[in-house]
Amino acid sequence: ANLGGFAEQVLLHENNLVRIEKPMPHELACILGCGVLAGAGAVLTAAQVPEGST
Repeated sequence: ANLGGFAEQVLLHENNLVRIEKPMPHELACILGCGVLAGAGAVLTAAQVPEGST
């Protein structure tokens, strides 16, 4: 559904889940799963920054 959010409990279809291996701290998983993907999506989709830009 291209919808994101924060919650203590949520009902999702299994296709929308990603397994996090035990050695990865939740703080790091949160940054990778939200910050990096949202930032990349904003740059590549909304801002349409051309390849090679700095």
